[in-house]
Amino acid sequence: MDSQAPFFSIVIPTRDRPKLLEHALSSLRSQTFTDFEVIVCDNFKNKSSKEMFDKYADSRFRYVKPEQPLSMRDNWEFGVSLTKGKYVGVVIDKTFLFENTLDEAAICIKEELPDFVSWGNAAFVPIDETFEKSSEGQLLIVDEQGDAFEINLQEEIARRCSLDVRMGDEGVKYGWGKVCFGFYSRTLLEKISSRFGRIFFGIAPDQSTSTAALALSQKGIFLNKTLQVSILTTVGNGITGSIDTTVARRFTEESFPDLELLKDYPIPNLWVSVHNVTAYDWLLAAKHFGYSLNQQNLTKRVSEDLAKIKLWKNLEERLEQFALLWNAEQNWGVWQDKGGKFGY
Repeated sequence: MDSQAPFFSIVIPTRDRPKLLEHALSSLRSQTFTDFEVIVCDNFKNKSSKEMFDKYADSRFRYVKPEQPLSMRDNWEFGVSLTKGKYVGVVIDKTFLFENTLDEAAICIKEELPDFVSWGNAAFVPIDETFEKSSEGQLLIVDEQGDAFEINLQEEIARRCSLDVRMGDEGVKYGWGKVCFGFYSRTLLEKISSRFGRIFFGIAPDQSTSTAALALSQKGIFLNKTLQVSILTTVGNGITGSIDTTVARRFTEESFPDLELLKDYPIPNLWVSVHNVTAYDWLLAAKHFGYSLNQQNLTKRVSEDLAKIKLWKNLEERLEQFALLWNAEQNWGVWQDKGGKFGY
């Protein structure tokens, strides 16, 4: 390890959202802990963020642009490959850190020497997503403020694979092990890359990698404090992809154009469900360590996902995807009554 390397490396992957990026950059300039570098990976197609970068950058900040637009996972990989820090994290362009976030993380790391450290995340629902007319909105904080503690790594992998609750309903555990809710040690990054051939090897770059981090770490610490805020926006893949099948399809095709991986999904070829896709990502890592998915609970989550979709490409697509779910339910011994309740 280079003795002159910064303590933290922070990668900000972004695409066509310079106004959102402003909040992330501003929050990093306000940090009370100063031994860090920032790499902004501007993966834009329509709106460059260079002007916004120049507004906030100092000598610790670096702007890079891929030679051509990349998939999300490839842009994250590109950014992390340029880092030099002892611990590496990703700040998504729609998030911003509290001014003491890096201080809190650094204190814990120096005392505990964990493979990774994670923190809590709050959500901000803006009145105006463009932030052109108003910066007002509603702040939603998960109520957790206490002493840091060591995560039970095996228990957390098993919990994910059980799929007993919907993603987003598990409280603070949602961010455990995610590189965009904390930092990974350089050693952990090397372990993941050695085992899986790259750091971000799944479809959603935060999901498969977080499960790999849980499996390959000796110690992971949860700071048990809310130290960042995510802006809930429909300008992106997450929320929009869960209700619009065209967006969901485009996101997958960007990373895997031939779509051969669809046949390897837990429910093969059912690609409109965020839980089926996420379960695929989790399983890429978890199966290497002897874990398997709870198939019955997966069908519950997938059924809930399909019920939430508002925009289908056409009726044929909708019938095809529901048929794949029904076939999986039959194969796995699941039934639903007319009220939507499940049995086995």
